[in-house]
Amino acid sequence: MAKCAICDAGAGFAPSKQVINGQEYPLCTTCNMNYMNLGSADRNIKILAVEYFNEKASRTSEAGKAMIDKIAELDESIKQFQEEKQREKERLEYFEAHKYEMMEDLILTTGFSVDGKSVEKYISIISGEAVIGTGFLSEIGAGISDLTGTRSSAFSEKMTSAKEAAIEELKEEAVRKGADAVIGVSFQFITFSSNMIGVSANGTAVILK
Repeated sequence: MAKCAICDAGAGFAPSKQVINGQEYPLCTTCNMNYMNLGSADRNIKILAVEYFNEKASRTSEAGKAMIDKIAELDESIKQFQEEKQREKERLEYFEAHKYEMMEDLILTTGFSVDGKSVEKYISIISGEAVIGTGFLSEIGAGISDLTGTRSSAFSEKMTSAKEAAIEELKEEAVRKGADAVIGVSFQFITFSSNMIGVSANGTAVILK
């Protein structure tokens, strides 16, 4: 029975073979699977394969040394990827800890400029949504006609709450993207059913200078 050229485990009577640095070697099932995973488009799978060979590859056999050389470059690129993931994690943690003060400092305007500032970068068009259940929208005609009545007052309060919720979501999306301001803010209203209305706050997230 053949032995795996990388980890020295049994490779069976008809082992899989792979070419490493120009030389063909017999591999056990596990080493062969991880070898193929080195070419995976999924970075997490690739990381697991590199970690596997760093642990299992023989430092004395020819194939083991060849494998260590082969994964050295991959290992370096994976370290860079992991560092990027760590930086992104730290950025998100900072965002969660400070988002409310960042949202408080965010500038919102229905115009397309900010007094005393210029736009350094247009990030993207963003939106915030909220949905409200009116419970009495079927009677809205009567509610609006009675401008001093309770129906119109209650409906107005619900719409105001929905707009505020949509704005809060818009602001959170803006600071998540690193924006200083949202320009061109506008609202859209959508009727979903006889007792539900959607409110969408839209604008362009920008970085100012």
